[in-house]
Amino acid sequence: MTLVDALKRFNRKERFWLIRNALGPTSERLDEGFRANLAKAIGKDVPATAWWAMDYHLDWLVGALTLVARGERGFEPQRNDAGLVNGNQEDMDLIVAFDDTLLMIEAKAESAWSNSQFRSKVARLEKLRAAGLLPSEIKIFFVLTSPREPKFLTPEEGTTWQAWMCNEVGRPRHVPLDMPGAFLKVTRWDAEQQAPSKAGRCWKIVPAKGAEFD
Repeated sequence: MTLVDALKRFNRKERFWLIRNALGPTSERLDEGFRANLAKAIGKDVPATAWWAMDYHLDWLVGALTLVARGERGFEPQRNDAGLVNGNQEDMDLIVAFDDTLLMIEAKAESAWSNSQFRSKVARLEKLRAAGLLPSEIKIFFVLTSPREPKFLTPEEGTTWQAWMCNEVGRPRHVPLDMPGAFLKVTRWDAEQQAPSKAGRCWKIVPAKGAEFD
């Protein structure tokens, strides 16, 4: 089973299929500019025929890579001693796959990148490698996308990031996320203090970057 075929078998996220139904056949192909940005980040062309999915669970990724690595034996019960399958909905915001290449993309709009969340996903992906589910013929890349490049992500103390998740200068791969417009948000509000407050008895429309609480 090919990498893309295996990934497709698990892709049952309703939001993905809603978008595909709403946009029709044109939604099959990624935007040319987006593919160019990805290609620049990973140093490899991303073809127009690349397959994509959103909110792809890491448990699904374990299953797909198991089918690629073990074929029909992948349908047999697998020991979970290494904790590869967690039974939760931890996912990748977007995955892109073609031939023997897999891109895993995480997006942030305005909130800061979290070292704990970032390291958690990296740790799970490293478990796949340790379990032999990332054979050398599959090229894997971890890419971040946000309006601004993250500057404060750091590896675990005493460790270094692996090449599959870093650019040539040792920082996480990044592509710009274009978010035009001045966004608004609704937040709980303290009318006396005229400030955001979790205990506020009011709510207020404010600029999206100007409120601490939702």
